[in-house]
Amino acid sequence: MNKTILAIGITILFICISFNSISGIQIDNKPIIKSDRGNILYVGGSGPNNYSKIQDAIDVTSDGDTVFVYDDSSPYYENLTIDKSISLIGENKDTTVIEYGVIVVKIIADWVTISGFTIQSGEYGIAIYQSNFSNINNNNIVNNGAGVDLMYSNNITINGNIIINNYLGLITAYSNYNTITDNNIICSDWVGIGLSHSNNSIISGNNISNSGRIYSGMNLHCCYNNTIFHNNLINNSKNAIDNGNNYWDNDYPSGGNYWDDYNGTDDDGDGIGDNSYTISSCDNKDRYPLMESYGMTNLTIYFLGGLFRFIGIIRNIGNKTAFNVQWKILFEGGFVLLGKNTQGILPKPLLPDNNYTSISSSIFFGIGKIIITIEVWADNAPKVTLSNPGFLLLFFIIM
Repeated sequence: MNKTILAIGITILFICISFNSISGIQIDNKPIIKSDRGNILYVGGSGPNNYSKIQDAIDVTSDGDTVFVYDDSSPYYENLTIDKSISLIGENKDTTVIEYGVIVVKIIADWVTISGFTIQSGEYGIAIYQSNFSNINNNNIVNNGAGVDLMYSNNITINGNIIINNYLGLITAYSNYNTITDNNIICSDWVGIGLSHSNNSIISGNNISNSGRIYSGMNLHCCYNNTIFHNNLINNSKNAIDNGNNYWDNDYPSGGNYWDDYNGTDDDGDGIGDNSYTISSCDNKDRYPLMESYGMTNLTIYFLGGLFRFIGIIRNIGNKTAFNVQWKILFEGGFVLLGKNTQGILPKPLLPDNNYTSISSSIFFGIGKIIITIEVWADNAPKVTLSNPGFLLLFFIIM
């Protein structure tokens, strides 16, 4: 019996080892990625069964697959056409380079992701045609005629890319409900971000600089209901032109954009200009221009116990103003007869090295051990969570 069990165990182990050896390809000192969507195909590695051309791998994919491209054979001199819902992932955006021809990467399918490449030296770096729900993130897009071009494409996310030395940085036409965030767009000769007949998109957190010699840093033509805020526009020939009807801020206290040619004042010291910034053409205005360039900051929290309610202190420990600071207080445990979780928004931005001390819970009544958790975050500050044990004695919270 023991020998039979041992034999079965060895057989199962052998099968598992054999299965692993054919389902994944081990490349010397190279990452093997995991995907919960579909199969993974590898390009450019030194092991067996790797494709030498990216397009060859794309051609045999199915929807949901991933093509992972190593930088060993970079640069790849190819024109890519992606006509399936796949992810195309580069090993390192600085060393995994694709370049060549008219359109370096063309997307004509929905739900495509491109990440981790340098895409350069084309008339178009990435051209997206009639695509929906695709994602372009964490790429270098350099030295092209147009860096990124969207045409009749909706719900596209373009995030965290460096788009530099293109005639046209990022342009869209007849494309709606897109999200363009946290990109660095530098030295675009004609325009940094240009929208034409494109509506209901969010443009936020981008740095647009040294661009627009022909037009402007941002140019919106026949566009409506786009929301543009928390962008830095610096050293452009003209910062923005808009002949449609769009929103150039995110209301107060979140604020608008930073304009290097804004000459207003900030008498109340909240980090937002007292007068609006006028956008060239029509009657568009940034009602809440930022007094300093937008960037990330950090918050911290302190606890104070008290009679009837808990009080917390929020402090901005970074060097940038925190906009749209929000908080939430949560209670767990104890026998609570009166009280509930609370949340709120600070009435104005929180300047660097400043405190806000008026966040407080609802009135509590009860008894027993409790855990108090406070969460704080801002548009430009990551969420901070702090939990403290305490004791609720009738109306008094002991920390």
